[in-house]
Amino acid sequence: MGRFLPKHTDPLFKEQAHRALEGLGEERDLLKVATRLKRSLEPSLARRCAELHELRFRSRSRFIKEAPLFMTASGLSRASSEAAANARAAHLFSKMPHAWVSDATCGIGADSLALARAGAHVISSEIDPFLVACSAANLTLYGHPARVTISDCLKPTAKSDALFLDPDRRPGGVRTMNPAEWTPSLGQAIELAEQHEGACLKLAPAMDVDGVKPSSAPYHWQWVSVDRSLVELCLWTGELSIDQPREALLIRNGEVLARFSGHPIPCEPIPRTERPDPPYLHDPDPCLVRSRLLGTLAAEHSLRALHPMLALLVGDSPVISPFLDPFRVLGSAPLDRRRVRALLRANNIGSIEVRKRGHPDRAEVLAKRFKGPGEKRGTLFIARLDEGHRAYLAEPALGRGGGR
Repeated sequence: MGRFLPKHTDPLFKEQAHRALEGLGEERDLLKVATRLKRSLEPSLARRCAELHELRFRSRSRFIKEAPLFMTASGLSRASSEAAANARAAHLFSKMPHAWVSDATCGIGADSLALARAGAHVISSEIDPFLVACSAANLTLYGHPARVTISDCLKPTAKSDALFLDPDRRPGGVRTMNPAEWTPSLGQAIELAEQHEGACLKLAPAMDVDGVKPSSAPYHWQWVSVDRSLVELCLWTGELSIDQPREALLIRNGEVLARFSGHPIPCEPIPRTERPDPPYLHDPDPCLVRSRLLGTLAAEHSLRALHPMLALLVGDSPVISPFLDPFRVLGSAPLDRRRVRALLRANNIGSIEVRKRGHPDRAEVLAKRFKGPGEKRGTLFIARLDEGHRAYLAEPALGRGGGR
């Protein structure tokens, strides 16, 4: 049975704990933090405040304007970054500006905060009473209505027009890629989505969507990249869907930079005889690759794949696209240390950034192994081809940072 949260009774939300945490300032030394907190708080509360203080520091990389101040470690690990949550909330509000939105697995309230900032009417719920308290406190701290209930998302206690749901992919604390083991399961989440005019399900970005029939209503899949890291996959249904089956969303420096949508098509590879010396390489953003829209964008710009199994595009000239980093190829060699160093020496290259495709070693290890004797810094693409690994020395075609 759901209920609206009464006044907080947990001492972590009381003024004494608040003053003690504020008094820590930017202190990160664990011994000093513990010593200061024990001066004014009883031991168990001091320990909890110390943990919360550390979590607040860890959360800074995810939040820009309204960082949640109350959280748990598991709640923070599941929370959307502020940039991704803002983009999602803006899309939802633009499609359904007058909707009541249920954030049915609100956790610490990161998405509820974003929805409230966008202007949506939000009803938040969570089955864990402490997380409900965290979410309510975080919303209240920033002046947003705290309509937060303790309830099971499978048994909603309030009606809503739109749904946002983030299934727990760590039942029992162990991550699983099996959607049937999520809480709620993917099937249950889809059933809930179909009970709303529009819905957004936040899913694992590595999930294979081929063969999944997610809804009888209109829908589209969206892969989201934040500062070149693939962070999430969203399933949008009903009134929140667009007229294309797949979308890649690019977020940079906290703002939506670009969207690309369409139907996936195969990416045509170059002939094997052209692989040693392509004029330009284009390194795609991971959201474009995972959405399988790489071939779609490549066809628009007359680009082809270096190899059928590699996400590297080849062209006769650099293509300006926010989804691509274009590089001019200076030369290439088989991945032999002597021959690669000779290639670097000929171009006065010393330290290198490695971008690899199909090599088992970490990029940092490869960068140390193949470091050249020169003075300039270069970029080395290492690609696994049918005939073996090959190294391509390249420089950004549009200045440092390529297309972004």
